[in-house]
This record gives sequence, C-alpha cells and structure tokens, in this order.
Amino acid sequence: MTQSFRIVLLTLVLGSLSIAATRLVAMRVDIEALGAAGEKTAVEVGIQIAPEDRSVIGRQVVLQMELTRDKTTIDRVAQSLELDSNGRARIEVVWPPGVYDVRVEVESANGEESGLWLGTTRVPRFEPEAPGTPPAADPAAVAAAGGAAAAASPPPPPAADVVSDPEPPPQTPRAPTSTVVETPVERAEAPVPAVASWEDDPTRADLTVLVTYRNRPVPGLERDDFNLRVDGRPTVIESMGAAPGTPLLLGMAVDMSAPMSDQMPEMSRMLSGLAVRALDVAGAMFVVTADPDPAVDLPWGATPSDLANAIAQPGDSSEADVTQMITTALDQFAGRTGRKFLIVVTDGGSESSRSDWKDVAPIVDAAGIPIFVLGVRAETLNDRTRRNLDRLAATTGGKSYFVQDVGMLSMTTDHIADLITSSYAIQFRPPTATGLHKVEISTGSKDHTVLHPKTVR
Repeated sequence: MTQSFRIVLLTLVLGSLSIAATRLVAMRVDIEALGAAGEKTAVEVGIQIAPEDRSVIGRQVVLQMELTRDKTTIDRVAQSLELDSNGRARIEVVWPPGVYDVRVEVESANGEESGLWLGTTRVPRFEPEAPGTPPAADPAAVAAAGGAAAAASPPPPPAADVVSDPEPPPQTPRAPTSTVVETPVERAEAPVPAVASWEDDPTRADLTVLVTYRNRPVPGLERDDFNLRVDGRPTVIESMGAAPGTPLLLGMAVDMSAPMSDQMPEMSRMLSGLAVRALDVAGAMFVVTADPDPAVDLPWGATPSDLANAIAQPGDSSEADVTQMITTALDQFAGRTGRKFLIVVTDGGSESSRSDWKDVAPIVDAAGIPIFVLGVRAETLNDRTRRNLDRLAATTGGKSYFVQDVGMLSMTTDHIADLITSSYAIQFRPPTATGLHKVEISTGSKDHTVLHPKTVR
C-alpha cells in the first residue's frame, strides 16, 4: 500500500505584500503528499481561515502560491477557491521531490482582505507503481471477509503543529464541499443585467464597452441604457452581453527585460492574480512575449498559473520591438467574438521607430480592442514610446499607467480586473461590410464615463 507523508504547518498571518489590502486575516496551511505522479509527487495543499475572519474574507478567495528553492522558482499557482462552511479549501498540485520554501497568499473577492503564509516543506519521493499493478483492496470488502486487520494501515503519526493561537480550530476529515473552482470569482456586488442574449454572429460588429462613475465600474446596465451612433447615425444595438454569460477574451503582451529580474516574481503574482479575477465561466486567455522576438508564448486556453510560470523570468535583451509584439497579440483575436481586452506590459525598452508606431496605429484602430498599458520603470520610457502607448490606450477605450516600481501596480491591477469583469459587449450591424466605422456610445446619465474603441471594422 502506498505510504503517505503529512506535514501540518500552522501560523498567524505575518503580513501581506498587497498594498491594496486593508485587513489581515489569520489562516492555517496544510501540505500533504498523496503519492507518486510519474517522476514527481502529487501534493495536496489545504488552507483554513481562522473562525473570527471567515465572515470578513467571504466564501470565495483568490489563492496564489509559489514554490522556490535557493531563490529559484519551481512552480507558481493562481486559482480561485471556494471555502466551505469551516473556512477550508484544498488544491492538488504536482511537485518534484525535495525541500522547498512555500509562499501562500489568499485574498478576498473584493481585494480588501488578505492573508500571507510563508513556510518550508519537504516533498517526499514515492516509487511509481509498476504497470499492471492491481489496485489496493477495498478495506470494507476485506473487513467483511474477516481480514480487516490485514488490510488496515497503521495510523499516521500525530502532526506537529506550531500553534500561534491558544485555541486553534480542530482538525476534521476533508470535506467534499472544499472544492477548487476552476473559474475566477464572481463579484457579489455586481448584479447580472437583464440584457438581450449574446449571439456569436460574424455578420455583426463587436464593441467592448466600459462604463464608470467617478472612476469606479458601473455594472448592471441594460441594452436600453445605451445610445449608439455609427458613422454619425443612430444605430440599433442588436445584442448585448455582460459577465458571466458573454465570452471574455483576454490577451497579455509582456515585454520585461533583464534589468527587471528582481521584480519579476512580484510582477508574475500581480498579473496572474489579475487574470484569476478577470476570467469568468466563458473566459479564455493567451500570452505573447517579446524576447528574443515577439511570439505567442501561450495560445488560447492558457491558465493564470501558466501565465505566472511563463513570465517568471525576464527576457535576456534590454530592448524589444513593442509594436510588433502588439501586432502579434492583436492577430490572436481574429474571428472571435465577445468582450475583448489586451494588456500590454513593458519596462520601457523599445526598438520601435517612428515609422513602426505609424504602421501599428491603423492595425490598432481596425482591431477595435481596448488596450490597457502597464509601464514600469517610467524613467526609462522615451517621450515617443510613452506618447504612442498613451494614444493606443486612449483611442481603444483602455487606459495607460506608468510607475517607477512594480510594487506600485497592485491597486492598478485590481482596478483593471474590476473594469474587465464589469464590461459589456455590444453587437450591431455596420452600414457597410468593409472599412472602418466610427462609433460613439453613451448612457442616459451625464455622470457616466463611457470608454470604448473609437473605430470598429
């Protein structure tokens, strides 16, 4: 019978690296090796929120986990979890045997509460089962045959808990209601709007729309709340959709060069956390990187954990062709309908010339996809690059943000996730089947700011 190895580690939260969090919560982390998974080991990681903090953090949380050894990242995980009534949730991963440092960060759905756990774990090695090995006998059947004593395995040794609370929550058997939710959290405060059903109709033009009030997203609007003009003429909105029923198509284009090595782990956590929050039931994501040349690093179907691992290390060169990276990313949206967003991340190194930026402008206009720009090391951005990135964001209905340090982006990535989850997709029939069409859209409220691409094909 396969042996099991269990490590139980308990701690109060020491702090959180997320500057957006306003309250720290206490949590317990259990790490249990389950058995062989090829040459690696299947491991279950369980979290449990302290009783006094369960009502604060809510039922749905975002978990980000990092496994490192000698400051080298071995694995990163980013998923949303649903806590059971005891504040527990579990996730299974596959890790190579060895001794590692583990970082587990949990954040509430609204990003206002978080917990951080840091510890060390040993992942044991299990001998892979030989092909054709018969399954272990069912203990119940053995007991019924009078052989229960032979089938029973010795009880595991008691776990050595390091207790910071005088009365830690009791251990109970794993509850089947502690499930890993493969889709990101749904914001409870965002009501689902009553809108016309979304249709995947290639004869219609797509328009992704963001509505804000005092810089906060406005969810729950209906089709009749919008006024659309195409090429200066009032136009009927034939279909409109919002989360969670309308497809979300998210592209990440990341250009981070060698000087950013020390900040890449934090950037990885932030972007994967953004992806977890933004993607919904019908969501899909891809990742484009720029080193050595712009290419699709992860195609459609990539997960936030894939993203975290793909960008864990910066590129080798100090410069990259940002315009070609953007063009490569926009090509991935061809033939797809839904709410579309491209997030461009750059640390300022760019080989793009004046003519490059001139050539990419009509491609961006024709794509009609909101672009969010995250510029890091703002002092290295030359005026031309920053001016053109600003223009791309403004004309597509996105926004641009330029900071000196990755740590300053935490609140920004949370805000972008809020905007994406509250976005709308609008479909209409353009007056002609070819060419670009100028669009204008507004709501009935003069207090609303409506962001959207200025042109669509």
